[in-house]
Amino acid sequence: MRSWRASRKLASIATELPPPYEPLPDFAAATGLRPEEWIALERKHVDRRASAVNVTQTVSEGEVTPLAKTTRSRRQVPLSRRACAALDRLPARLDTPLLFPAPGGGLLDLPNFRRRLWNPAITSSGVVKPARIYDLRSTFASNALAAGVTVFELARVMGTSVLMIERHYGALLDGAGAEIASAPITRGGAIADG
Repeated sequence: MRSWRASRKLASIATELPPPYEPLPDFAAATGLRPEEWIALERKHVDRRASAVNVTQTVSEGEVTPLAKTTRSRRQVPLSRRACAALDRLPARLDTPLLFPAPGGGLLDLPNFRRRLWNPAITSSGVVKPARIYDLRSTFASNALAAGVTVFELARVMGTSVLMIERHYGALLDGAGAEIASAPITRGGAIADG
């Protein structure tokens, strides 16, 4: 797992991508969506009034598949200012409802995108390899944990379990015990605010 906490690294990658994909690193790092989720994302899934994106479908074996209503993966993800700014930079397309389509308007082929665009952008940007597209999801998780989002809240937003968050990002949680131990405790045993 690699995380790009520094926005200048994301910006350097974005600069090397063709204009239709320049907003992608910021959007993916600001939402924590899986690549197969943002590939399936359509304009109708973005709710600007609620500042959220509705994750209701994914790409599986090259086709859009609805997510089951009972899965954790079907969820509403809050849109930060950074995510909204990335959406605002997307070029207008009348030929497709997809936010991040292939040049012809259809579904983006992730292995092809990696090979033709992502890997050359990483090389040109000077960002240390390996630099996987999935690391954008890790960036979201580490930024959220650093901002004080609870593991439970993070798991819900990312469409996964607390166990998976602990397994993949546990190293980021290791300092939490020291923070709790140094916080003043109230008479009732609760941690006092600041």
